[in-house]
Amino acid sequence: MVKMKASCTGEMEETKRKRIDSRKEVIKRVQLNKGFSKYIIGNVDLSHANLRGGNFMFAVFDGTNLKGADFKGSNFLGADLSKANLRDVSLYSCNLYKAKLPKELPPQEILLSVQEGTRLRYCAALSVQRKMLKLLEKSLEKQG
Repeated sequence: MVKMKASCTGEMEETKRKRIDSRKEVIKRVQLNKGFSKYIIGNVDLSHANLRGGNFMFAVFDGTNLKGADFKGSNFLGADLSKANLRDVSLYSCNLYKAKLPKELPPQEILLSVQEGTRLRYCAALSVQRKMLKLLEKSLEKQG
């Protein structure tokens, strides 16, 4: 993935992201307290992994399976988790400032997980409601 970044001169310069596709490598980086800034964590199965205190600032989780993982005290500042499976994940005491999360997760679930340590639960009804709204908007656009 190539991302464009503005330099101090106003010109756009490319910042390349490194890709990690190994469960062992992710867990090892967390244990060694190394960050994931400018990393893409690809199609890795990190289900039920202990990733407490990990520094995932600005990391992109691209199709990553995080089901049941424990992220207690981790930092997700600016991270993109929108394409990750976060079912049953614990985000107790995590920093989620400017983090991008899946739309199917209700804000109340996220808040409960961060404050109380509950596991995240997806809301199927919310997903259906959003799809219905999109269909309604499309039909209204066609009529008007």
